[in-house]
Amino acid sequence: DSKVQNAATQSLEKYIKIVQNKYNIDKKSIIFALNGIFNNLTEEQIEFVKSLYPEIIKDRYNQIDNILADCIMIEKNFVYGKSKLDKILLNPFVATITFLLTFFVGFYAIFFLIGPWISDIEEKLLTTFLINPIMNFLYLTTDNIWLLEFFNSGVFNSILTVISFVPQVSLMFVFLCILEDSGIISRLAYVFDDFLSCFGLNGKALYLMLLGLGCNTMSTTASRNLGDKNLKIKSAIINPYISCMARLPVYALIASAFFSKFSFFVVFGLYALGFVVALIMSLVLNKTILKSKQNELLLEFPPLKGIDAKHILQVARVNAFDFFKRVFTLVLSMGVIVWILTHTQFNLKYTQNISQSVLFLIANKVSFLFKPIGLGSAGILCALVVGFLAKEMIVSTMAICNGVGSQKALMSSLTVSTSVIGFTIPSAVSFLIFSLLYCPCASNLAVIKKETDKFYMWFSLISQFTIAYVLSFIVYQSLTKGINFAIVIAIVITLIMLAIIFTTKKVKQHKCLTCGRCK
Repeated sequence: DSKVQNAATQSLEKYIKIVQNKYNIDKKSIIFALNGIFNNLTEEQIEFVKSLYPEIIKDRYNQIDNILADCIMIEKNFVYGKSKLDKILLNPFVATITFLLTFFVGFYAIFFLIGPWISDIEEKLLTTFLINPIMNFLYLTTDNIWLLEFFNSGVFNSILTVISFVPQVSLMFVFLCILEDSGIISRLAYVFDDFLSCFGLNGKALYLMLLGLGCNTMSTTASRNLGDKNLKIKSAIINPYISCMARLPVYALIASAFFSKFSFFVVFGLYALGFVVALIMSLVLNKTILKSKQNELLLEFPPLKGIDAKHILQVARVNAFDFFKRVFTLVLSMGVIVWILTHTQFNLKYTQNISQSVLFLIANKVSFLFKPIGLGSAGILCALVVGFLAKEMIVSTMAICNGVGSQKALMSSLTVSTSVIGFTIPSAVSFLIFSLLYCPCASNLAVIKKETDKFYMWFSLISQFTIAYVLSFIVYQSLTKGINFAIVIAIVITLIMLAIIFTTKKVKQHKCLTCGRCK
């Protein structure tokens, strides 16, 4: 105690002498001023005392370090957590391997082992005890084709689309909840902090990315808690590249239809591609229009603990129910609208020929723009346009356009070239990449605008669409015409994109040429 008191007294006396050498002020007033209380001091004297504050704070921290050095023995090159296992888990190599293996095993169990098995059971129960009795009743009471098709294709097919993927979504929430409650996520954020700093991010960005696996909108909203403004904007822009739950049904459907033996690796690769593109985009932004300062990571480790099954199941149940309630209402309402637009002509007459419908004819006018990436079908474009409103609607729109109900029937129809929506292997790969990257959903765009501004909302939309188009183009052209042709065109497009980024940087740095005031 005496050592601490002497050090504090010596430090205080040093700064008292510094002030007295410059100004004729009594000792009591100087002591008050050094502690933030200014009595009878001029503005000049106050500013001088305040200029000493950084040195005073530095001295105090040095005193604390000296005291701790006498009292505590700390092992060098080791970060202490709450558990003895931290000595192993906080090793970068071990953490990286653990991270990859955990996600690899988790994804396989969710998407290709447990999830599909539960989905098949749910689909059979729902068809047997709800859909078939209602449709049999309708067949007995009416022969109106429009009404029968409306319920069969528009309503019940949309319901089956949502139901078939609820198990995977619920299991994904369980998986993320286990990672968070066990304390693993915070340790991953710490370990990957140095790596992410190379891209202008910090360890907290990893948590936001993992949160984006559930919902990009929720992840973008959470980015407001980041301290640095540019870091917050970057996180909001790159979050939509992380594949959310809504895009999972698209991957599982296309991958199972065309790459049955390797479908798991295709889905896992898409998730990995999303992370890679997000990091590259962050690096580009950090080097151009959104340079971040040094981002220190302040993080508290929760204790490592076992799995509380009751709590995890409760959290997963609540999240899955919220997801189902939101998506079910959206998919059902949008499914009905899509069905009407795909079975109604411009003269408002009912048609079973989708190629004569309002939505198909409109999409057909602009479908030529997507032929270079293998997605020139008007039916595919219909699914992508509806997916802009909500990614959950892509699969149900495909089912409506192809006139099928079950997941297996939809998978079979997608491989048939004569279907309204049909793919080849190159176009299927292109569609998977494009649906991963092509734009944030409408709700996410609204949140980006709220958390940043209108400029970055449009920047996110245009840049993401451009990147999706370029990557899909390279992959599709490489698979069909050879890689040399695709590389030449990709270089040209990349140069154009760099020119756009350079122009954007200049626009953000200079005043408006029109009014001379706003940026």
